[in-house]
Amino acid sequence: MITLLATAWLTVGQLPVAVRPLAGCYAHAAPGLSAAAFGQVFAGYQALFSEAGDFNEMRLDRADLGGCVTHESGGGVLIGLEAIRSAGPDSLFGVDVDSIVIRVKHALGFFRTELGPGEVLVQAGLVPDPWIASVERRYDLRALSPLLAERGLFFDASDLGASASYSALEGRIAASAAYGNGEGRNQIEQNTGKNLTLVLSGSPLVLDLPGGRLDVTLHAAFRDGSIGVGSARNHRLAGALTVVHPRARAGAEIAHARGYRGRGEIDALGFGAWLSGTILDPWLGVAGRLDVLDANTAGAGTAKLTSTVGVFGDLVSQTDAATPFRLRLHLAWQHTTHGAAAPPLPGAAGAIDDDRLSVVLEALAFAAMDTAPKE
Repeated sequence: MITLLATAWLTVGQLPVAVRPLAGCYAHAAPGLSAAAFGQVFAGYQALFSEAGDFNEMRLDRADLGGCVTHESGGGVLIGLEAIRSAGPDSLFGVDVDSIVIRVKHALGFFRTELGPGEVLVQAGLVPDPWIASVERRYDLRALSPLLAERGLFFDASDLGASASYSALEGRIAASAAYGNGEGRNQIEQNTGKNLTLVLSGSPLVLDLPGGRLDVTLHAAFRDGSIGVGSARNHRLAGALTVVHPRARAGAEIAHARGYRGRGEIDALGFGAWLSGTILDPWLGVAGRLDVLDANTAGAGTAKLTSTVGVFGDLVSQTDAATPFRLRLHLAWQHTTHGAAAPPLPGAAGAIDDDRLSVVLEALAFAAMDTAPKE
C-alpha cells in the first residue's frame, strides 16, 4: 500500500483531510494503474430543547464509501456512495418506513493533464458541484454543519452533466465550468433547460508563517439555470473568502438565489461564517459558525439565524498534510432563532426557536495502492 496524497497536494495545497478522497483520486503518481478507496462517517447524539418540548436521538448524519481507479495517462473512474434516510424532510414514510438506504453521490469518468503552466481536469457523469467543491475544499467543519450554500439548498452537492476546470500556480488560480441538468442528484431532468455554473478562485495572499503556510483565497460563482417541469428560474450568485493554515481555518460565504426551492418568483439570501483552530494539538480545538438564511427577501421577518460553538479533539494530529486518517470527536451547542414571519417547520404549527446539544464522532480513512508490476 502506498499513498498518492503528496502528489494530490501539489495542486490543492494545505487542505483538510475531510476532502482528500477526491483530491487523492484525481492524482496519478504511479505507473500503470492505481486504485484507491475512502470512507467517511459522522455519527453521534443530539438533544433538542424548545418551547414545544424536548427531544433526543442517536444520529447518522453521513456515511460515505467510494473508490477510484486511475491510469498513469491521467484518466480514471470514480464512484462514491452515501447513506441517507429514505423519507424526505416533508415525508412521513420512505422505504420500509424510513430505512437508511444507499444512493450514488458521485459516479464519473475523468481525465487530468498538464496544459501550459497548469492542469486541466475534465469530468462527466454525476459530477461534484463546482461551487460546493471549491469552498468545501477549504472547510473543516462539515461534521458539525454543511456549508450554508448546501444546507440552505442554494446548491446541490452533485448533478448529472459534465465539468471542466483549470488550475495553475500550484492551485492558487482556478476556474471551473459545469453544464448539467440542474435537478441535483435526487431528481431526473424535468425540463429541456440546462444549468451553466461558472466558478473562479484565486489566492491573492500566501504567506509562510510559523507552523505552516497561510493561504487566503477568494471565490466567486454564477449560475444560469432552471428547475422543475415549469422551468422555474434557478439563478445563483455566490462569493466566499477562505483562510487556511495547518492550525486554523476561517471563512465566510454569501449566496443569492433568484428562484428558490422550485419557485421562480422567490428570491433568497444566505450568509455563513466560520472559524476553527487547534489550541493544543491534537487534543483540543475550538470551532464556531454563524448562519443567516432569508428564504424570501421580499418579506419582513423571514430570516433564520443559527449560531454554533463547540470544541473538538483528534486522535491523530491533522497538521501533517500526509495524514490519511482522521478520528475526531466534536461537542457543540447550537441555537436557532426564527423571524416572526418565518415559515413553519415540518410537523409544527409555526417556526420555533430551539437549542441543540450535539456529540459527533467524525471518522475518515483514505488508502491508495499501486497495481503496477514490480521489477
